[in-house]
Amino acid sequence: MSRDSCFTIGVEIGRNNIRFVAINPANEIIGEISIPMGENLSPQKLSKLILSGFNSITSNNFIDPKKIIGMGIGIAGVTSKDFKKILLSANFGWMNISLSKELEKILNFPIFLDNRSNLVAYSEYKAMNLPTSSILLGITVGRGIGGGLIVEGKIFRGFSGGALEAGHTVIDFNGPKCSCGRRGCAEALASIPSILKSYNLLSGEKVENIFEFKEKVESNNKYALEILEKEAFYLSVLISNLVNTFNPSHVVIGGEIEILIDYLLPIIEEKVKNEVLVTNRNIEIKGSSLKDIAAAYGAAVLAMEEMIEYSPLE
Repeated sequence: MSRDSCFTIGVEIGRNNIRFVAINPANEIIGEISIPMGENLSPQKLSKLILSGFNSITSNNFIDPKKIIGMGIGIAGVTSKDFKKILLSANFGWMNISLSKELEKILNFPIFLDNRSNLVAYSEYKAMNLPTSSILLGITVGRGIGGGLIVEGKIFRGFSGGALEAGHTVIDFNGPKCSCGRRGCAEALASIPSILKSYNLLSGEKVENIFEFKEKVESNNKYALEILEKEAFYLSVLISNLVNTFNPSHVVIGGEIEILIDYLLPIIEEKVKNEVLVTNRNIEIKGSSLKDIAAAYGAAVLAMEEMIEYSPLE
């Protein structure tokens, strides 16, 4: 199959932007763009934005739209096993949204929906070219905290597709209330909004985003460094629990937290390797190599593999 015989598009529905990545059958990236998402996103508005982004990435990279054979979409939440429906997205307050079917009517090729953290883990597994004997655990930290697990080269999805909702692992029974209703979930303690809220309460200042918080860290602000230490501790507890449960060979940390990974990783590596069982200490812990395109790239790879597997191309 030639490199320009067909293409797939991967889409990540992020916090503020929608990212698009186009790949060829060799999984090589041939184009990427990002468009602003805006607030109060509805499924109908999202569909229009995806169509706009599709038109932009194909025209900007001189891709014949007729050669697009599929699209993958990554979103924070639980998707159906047939990749067609968003069963639950707490970030947007959506349930049972048939996003794929509506887009397929317009674009005339298959659309595959998947959990964003699954796709981050899968893209890192592919990028690292790991053998199928490897087990990769991905932790994604952003507005929430998600997880993905790659076993024997495939995404582990659980019985109903909701596996590795790592953010709802309780790591402090006396912690703050989480959106799920329980107290002390990792998401309530270590997500990006939690970092910003903790810093603002402690310092009496107001940082609006993770970039401003990083500036405080770089200036050795004592409150920022204290929050950073707590973040490393919470993630270490979460990762240690998951490592002792799944015995992975590799752990990759991605998402918006990637901007702080150089500060966090040395602390996390030391704490995790001191806390896990001796049988789990020979693990590799690293930040995402694909950084902010990881989920979109994973979505494009998923779409390519699904199309090639079930609709063999000449």
